[in-house]
Amino acid sequence: MRNNKLTFIVVCLGLLFASKPFYAQNLNQFEYLGDPYGNNELYLGLYPTFTMLSNSDVPNPSSHRLNGWSGEISMRKVNFDQGKLRWSWQQKMFVDVVLLLNEALTEDASAIDRKVGTGFSCGPIGWVDLSWNLLDTNKKYQVSLGVNHNDYFYYTTIAPDTSANVISPEPQGYYLGAGPSVVVNYLFNEYLMAELSTSYTFSYAKPVDLDYAFNPDPNYPKPHFGQIDLELQSKWGFFTGFNYNWIINRGNLPSKGKRFDLLIGFRFMW
Repeated sequence: MRNNKLTFIVVCLGLLFASKPFYAQNLNQFEYLGDPYGNNELYLGLYPTFTMLSNSDVPNPSSHRLNGWSGEISMRKVNFDQGKLRWSWQQKMFVDVVLLLNEALTEDASAIDRKVGTGFSCGPIGWVDLSWNLLDTNKKYQVSLGVNHNDYFYYTTIAPDTSANVISPEPQGYYLGAGPSVVVNYLFNEYLMAELSTSYTFSYAKPVDLDYAFNPDPNYPKPHFGQIDLELQSKWGFFTGFNYNWIINRGNLPSKGKRFDLLIGFRFMW
């Protein structure tokens, strides 16, 4: 799975560096479906993702690898003017739940049973970034600094012995967090633009423990979360890229889950 991730990232970066300008353009001249992109428009998308989950710290990490199709709902308001606010929202949980229920009802009823594995998704709020542009618009790039407010569902279920019993130790549950974000856009030519964003989230609350958590510990350090997103956006509305999310476990119990989503989709303008 690591090789697949690396190959995809290398291909994306290769497309970026192989792309050569056709015209001398500024970022605010990039067109999207015939209209200027970044003109304070709202973009909405629902598209498939190929998701890879892993957790290398737990006993028997091969049982915590999961590869399969899921999906994402996204919304963003784009404005490239200096000092202006822009925002984005990602929601994965709703599609994750629908696909899990579909698998349980049509293929494998044990899909919803608790078993060895790692779960990593957002919550009902989703992953929200708000940032403000630092540069003027007569450039091929823009840098934005801001904040994120995210929620996460996370758990690891392990079998501590040879019996059929499984437990879910810390860190586990539903977390709320916030922190800094950075967004960088770069225009390669009139057909292709890249957007790279990264966020670091400090958890400030855990409203809910799992109902099957093993000895929930209110004093266990709340985890932090990291996120890196890269998208290659075409002028025709189609894009590809990836989301990479990981947990920073600040306690002494072994659990470091990672989620890597490959994206290909289309966003409509509103």
